[in-house]
Amino acid sequence: MSHRTRERPAECLASLSHSTMIDKIKATLIKVSGKRSDITIAAVYCPPKHQILREDYRHFFSQLGHRYIIGGDWNAKHLFWGSKLVTTRGRHLYQAVKELNLECVSTEETQLTVSLKTVEEVEQAIEDINKLIHSAANRSTPQGKAGRSKEHVYPTFIRDSVTERRRLRREWQNNHYARDKTAFNKASQQLKALTKE
Repeated sequence: MSHRTRERPAECLASLSHSTMIDKIKATLIKVSGKRSDITIAAVYCPPKHQILREDYRHFFSQLGHRYIIGGDWNAKHLFWGSKLVTTRGRHLYQAVKELNLECVSTEETQLTVSLKTVEEVEQAIEDINKLIHSAANRSTPQGKAGRSKEHVYPTFIRDSVTERRRLRREWQNNHYARDKTAFNKASQQLKALTKE
């Protein structure tokens, strides 16, 4: 499960913090702080002995912040993520995932049992989990220009006034004539008056 993210690795390595949640859902969390926001990466294990309800899952997800990637053994079977049957726990987790509009990344290549007896098997497992994390991040990243959201849509006459002010400023900066400076100042005052209304 993941929330949308798009940051360069150099921006993300500003600081790391680690914590472990001990409850029905065992999780080890790493919070990566970047320039724009944080992302939490969690490894989860849910022991089969506990009864975990939809509300428990929702509470767990709410503690992770706005952006996160989670992987692990949920012991919650559901057809939605490739299991052959549906358990009560799987149904509760599925309901929480759907209610919170989370994205699940579980492919046919995902191995639920991994042998880690040799160095090569450990390295292969690390490479596979790395690919899954990258896949989750890429699938969850909105397409388009990052970081350029339109907060305000201004009327055409204000946009035209801004364009004219910029043109007058450029003209004044190129030739430094007093009349151009006066025209630029007048356009600035008119724009200021328009935006106050």
